[in-house]
Amino acid sequence: MILSFLSLRGVNSKFDTTNIKSLVQEVVDKWDYSGYFTLLSQGRRLVNEYYGFENKDKSSKTTKDTRYLVDSQHSFFARFSILMEVSRKSIKLNEKIAKYIPELRHSDKITIKNLLKGESGLFDYYHSHLMVQFETDDELKALPEYDRVRKEHSIRYENRNFHKVLRIINDKELEFEPGKDDEHSSTESIILNELLTRVTGLTPFEYLKENIFDSLGMDSVQYGSTIETLSYIEHKDTEHVSTPVDFDVEGIFSINNDDLEKLMTALLNKQFLSEAVWKTALKRNHHGNGILFGSSRGFYSTGFGFLGYVVSLYLDFNKKVAYSCVSNEQPLIELVDNNWNYYQKEFSSVVAAIMTFPENTKMVKLDKKNFWSALDISIKPEQNKFVLNAKSSVAMGLFYKEQKVYVQMEGDIVVGLLVLEIDKKKENYYINVVIIDKKFQNKGFGKLMVKWAVEKLKEEGATSLKIGVNRENIAAKKVYMNAGFEPKSVYGGGMELEMKL
Repeated sequence: MILSFLSLRGVNSKFDTTNIKSLVQEVVDKWDYSGYFTLLSQGRRLVNEYYGFENKDKSSKTTKDTRYLVDSQHSFFARFSILMEVSRKSIKLNEKIAKYIPELRHSDKITIKNLLKGESGLFDYYHSHLMVQFETDDELKALPEYDRVRKEHSIRYENRNFHKVLRIINDKELEFEPGKDDEHSSTESIILNELLTRVTGLTPFEYLKENIFDSLGMDSVQYGSTIETLSYIEHKDTEHVSTPVDFDVEGIFSINNDDLEKLMTALLNKQFLSEAVWKTALKRNHHGNGILFGSSRGFYSTGFGFLGYVVSLYLDFNKKVAYSCVSNEQPLIELVDNNWNYYQKEFSSVVAAIMTFPENTKMVKLDKKNFWSALDISIKPEQNKFVLNAKSSVAMGLFYKEQKVYVQMEGDIVVGLLVLEIDKKKENYYINVVIIDKKFQNKGFGKLMVKWAVEKLKEEGATSLKIGVNRENIAAKKVYMNAGFEPKSVYGGGMELEMKL
């Protein structure tokens, strides 16, 4: 059951950007980030900054003209291009791919939609074949470590030719019945790109250039992999390995950030696809993912690139807000308090802190969809002595039936956690835990949460309510007392507040 209420603040149309550059800079400094960060709101560019080095080996700094390599055969472009053809009605989502690629085994069982959604069941030519061979090849394993890492990443591109892939997979059974699971296979983008060529007569790059790049005036796009920028792939989570492109690969092009911004804006404005196809593309499955986008802190997220080049895009279609991280470095990963952190996640936190206000706030029950995000809720270090942390609060709700856990949402973003004690037999009604994530504090979310809690407990039959608070927690005391609670008992370090209903 979803219980909703509208905020008193109304729609926020002007974001506070006073500290935005310093907040972004903190992330850049922490991760030694190289690349661009761009933030757009309502067609206005709020941030467009470049950082670090385009080639650390040569100490060559990133500039506004720095170029990045992108793969025109990347799965995002393959899916988007096919959806463009669906919009033009040259192909249909429910068609079997046997109509176009009859030589592919099992093609009479797989639809175009299965390929787009990662539901084809096709054998994975890269992870389940090339990488297995790599792992058992003594000669490759004997290479110097960094050379071995570079080779491991390059073999995917050296062997992704449709006919090569067909020879690898065509004697393999399906991993699962098409449409019965959603485990993406590296093979799917190969088949989608071959399908695109057979339907249109164009290579993936030619198709993108003719139908998207030229249309948007993306003049920086140049076919080929020769640029000054050097990319770096992540190795063992904590180090970078440079990856010069010293092998032949089709479909690679270079581009600058201004043109990537044009592409991001076009996606935000839902260009190129029909309204019906956009609706299909944005529909999410039980994991929160769709054909084109995943889900990240309330944004539709996607990405593409090549080797260590990473273009990460985040779009909020309702608010017309978008941001991008464009880098020549794959993200390093840091584990802190059982949470994985990396530069995209921290940039996401910065944007959420700036852009999120009470506009369409709701309280929902803790469930599988919001469980992990709820566990990520954190508070300021100085508040730890005042309130139970999110993990302990969730655990309490899972093991004590009278403890009911609710999650506060702003759109698709988890902003807070509430634990209520509801024991009708003993007539105990208590507000046990009120947590607002530190990124969203001082914006009115706590006031809305307490207001909802009072109404919820009243609805459950409460005639009086109780809540405990540390006497030094001035901000919380103010929120509770403004909501109508009054002191009932005062102890050395804490006090109990009560409200008669």
